Amino acid sequence: MAHLKFRKAKASDINFIYDSFLKSMKNDSSLGRLCTAHVFFKEFPAIIDRILSDSETLVASADEDDETIIGYIIFEPNVVHYLFVKEAFRNLGIAKELIGQALAGKMEFTYTSRTHHIREIIKKYPGITFNPFKLYKKEHELLWQKELSTTQQPN
Repeated sequence: MAHLKFRKAKASDINFIYDSFLKSMKNDSSLGRLCTAHVFFKEFPAIIDRILSDSETLVASADEDDETIIGYIIFEPNVVHYLFVKEAFRNLGIAKELIGQALAGKMEFTYTSRTHHIREIIKKYPGITFNPFKLYKKEHELLWQKELSTTQQPN
């Protein structure tokens, strides 16, 4: 395997990232398998949009080919929203390198999206916590602000 290059996602990467995230969550997660295709493909894109707008995305590419994505991680401090490595490059330590680069080597973090591929990562990071509710933090903050503003209004 050639050396990897890590970089922030570019506009030209977004279609691949969006498509692979959406398809993987539909095919490889309990959430996706339990939803009808109609419901999933209508609703989940809004979640991806919010995650991508509020998070950072780090891309792994071959050192000699910056444009070909091998894998990526969508994250915030101490939170991994989604991690993807192309099938041909799995079990080569790329996921571990992406996590290390994104989270500055931290061994404990929260993850919010769960596919069957997470099992191998859980074995290597026993201190990680699954918390899908972090996906809804913005919605919680908006509800809290609305509630606070209504309780502080003068009578």
